[in-house]
Amino acid sequence: MRRSWLFVLLVLFIPCLMLAQAPPTDEAKALREYVTARYTKYEYEVPMRDGVKLFTVAYVPKDTTKTYPILMHRTPYGV
Repeated sequence: MRRSWLFVLLVLFIPCLMLAQAPPTDEAKALREYVTARYTKYEYEVPMRDGVKLFTVAYVPKDTTKTYPILMHRTPYGV
């Protein structure tokens, strides 16, 4: 009985893993190239009042000839 449950779980679980993330499209590759060509990426750990450090990513424009506004986007989970 135990082997049959294990078999069923594997048969159902492995295809889910294979479909979990689709390969990047040409549009996604073009966007990644655009961002890396125009922005510098910095990663920080910002300490909070309770002592926890939150992972932060900052993208700074490589063009320094003018000033740009800031955009802050916060998500409660993940990056």
